[in-house]
Amino acid sequence: MAKRMARNLPKKRNTELEKALRQQRITGFIKKASVLTVLLSTLVSLAYLSYQALDKPLDKVGLNARFERVNPLEIEKVLSNYKQAKFLSIDLIALRQELEQVAWVDVAEIRRSFPAKLMITLTEHVAAARWGESGLLNTRGELILKQAKYLPPELPRLEGPEGSEWRVAQKYLELRKTVLAFGLNVEFLGIDARGAWRFDLSNGMQVKIGREATDQRFYRFEKRVLPLLFKLERNVQSIDMRYSNGFAVEWQNLEPGENSSNVNEQKSNTTTKQNKHIQQISKLLGEIKHA
Repeated sequence: MAKRMARNLPKKRNTELEKALRQQRITGFIKKASVLTVLLSTLVSLAYLSYQALDKPLDKVGLNARFERVNPLEIEKVLSNYKQAKFLSIDLIALRQELEQVAWVDVAEIRRSFPAKLMITLTEHVAAARWGESGLLNTRGELILKQAKYLPPELPRLEGPEGSEWRVAQKYLELRKTVLAFGLNVEFLGIDARGAWRFDLSNGMQVKIGREATDQRFYRFEKRVLPLLFKLERNVQSIDMRYSNGFAVEWQNLEPGENSSNVNEQKSNTTTKQNKHIQQISKLLGEIKHA
């Protein structure tokens, strides 16, 4: 019995010691947590006070813009809504979105400049093409104006259903790259509601692509038809690519020094010659399989 009590006595003492150590650790943790809480509260208070001190009413707004197309009065109108705004609490994202809604503004970049100044840089859209009767596209094929007051006549005219602006613009860039090698440019390119393509070149040539196998027909015109006709050194009025095994060509009737009466007298002969040329061209190209 005595031996058993002797064995149990150390265990009891160890248990009491462990409890004391555990309580000591908990007390130390609580003290450290209390200190950290006080420190964190102090830092938050200091940060808030610093924010309040720095969040002053706007003192100046610096504006960097060329104003070739953008109306300065429209920009001033947007900025007037932020007269009471403060340096740190002003919503820069909202301001940027409002500025980019102004006609001809492409990108608005805004940054803060201490102690209480905003620096705004505006980049204007660059008109790359006319769209339809009165619209304008930028260099990314985006419709920037639906009803432009002035349409630069030197710009190419593109046309298509609503939502096709980017697609038509990309096709224009591809086609322009090809015809530039022959000293030509694309003056018009359009796709109608049925999906049929056509375009006009700067030498007066009109080309109908149609709405079937359009990629193959564009490729055929650019790689085979245009180089062939360019070598013939004849003035082409129009080209119809809507054939499975060839294409049709209409030559310009008037030659230098000819008048309309001469053309009328030679109308039948011209038609015969045109048919002959169509046959010759088809023979030169060989059979072109319909894609």
